[in-house]
Amino acid sequence: MHPPPLGLVAVVALDDGTALRFSDRLFRHGTHWPVRLLVSTIILLAAALLLAALAVRLVVRPLRRVAVQAEEIGRDLDTAQMPETGPTEVRRVAAAMNAMQRRLRHLFDERTRFLAAVSHDLRTPITRMRLRTELIEDDELRVRMERDLEEMERMVQQTLEFMRDAGAREAPRRIDLVAMLEALVEDLAEQGATVVFEPGERIVIESRPLALKRCVDNLVSNALRYGTRVELTAAVTPGGVRIEVLDDGPGIPEAELERVFEPFYRLDKARADGGTGLGLSIARAIAESLGGALTLHNREPRGLAARLELPRGAA
Repeated sequence: MHPPPLGLVAVVALDDGTALRFSDRLFRHGTHWPVRLLVSTIILLAAALLLAALAVRLVVRPLRRVAVQAEEIGRDLDTAQMPETGPTEVRRVAAAMNAMQRRLRHLFDERTRFLAAVSHDLRTPITRMRLRTELIEDDELRVRMERDLEEMERMVQQTLEFMRDAGAREAPRRIDLVAMLEALVEDLAEQGATVVFEPGERIVIESRPLALKRCVDNLVSNALRYGTRVELTAAVTPGGVRIEVLDDGPGIPEAELERVFEPFYRLDKARADGGTGLGLSIARAIAESLGGALTLHNREPRGLAARLELPRGAA
């Protein structure tokens, strides 16, 4: 049994009492109208979804660009500025981001120049004090003053190095990471230090070689200060590469694992060894400038692991 046809019917009464009846079918073939209606609805719905997705994309794209730019500025203040194109609101946001980047770069440069100048100027009075110390007749007092002056000189030197690394403009390039670490271990061996490193397959990354070498060198030097055996490893990870510096020293209390990265913060043993408290700060600052992360982890049964995670870049 076929369903009744769907249509419109109109009846108009005339003055003589007769009536006119008008009728029309919406579909010529009544048996097919549900299918046609369903197809039309699906087409309209697909078009509406497509237009909505396009509108959302047009709105979200500038926001995504702003988020990417903010991440780039966080890693490198010298990153290219945002193009000030697009709708009015997008151009205003881009202009504000570029102005903020310029102000941050200016403030950072001013701070770097100021601290570098102060640290450099401190060398002159330290030199004068060292010369006057030689005139002290009391041997014990002279030795203690010389020790204090040496510590002050180390602090000034590391502060200058910290400022130099923070303001570095070294361009990134492709690096054979395994070869770089082998060369670092050979340099340490010439200085009398023993670091175990088992080179594996070639690992190529894109980074700043001098900064990366200094970062690893600081970590190895820190491990040699507190451990008797230091091991260096490098491996590829899903997110990039991982470099670990392992020692068998006493480790660090869990509550201090983050505080030791603060500039001039030293543990009691570090104070006794004459450390300046800048080595790990410099290493973390370099790691973050390379787009990576540096963390410390206690080992079992004893020892410390310094873990440096780096992106592989375009390599």
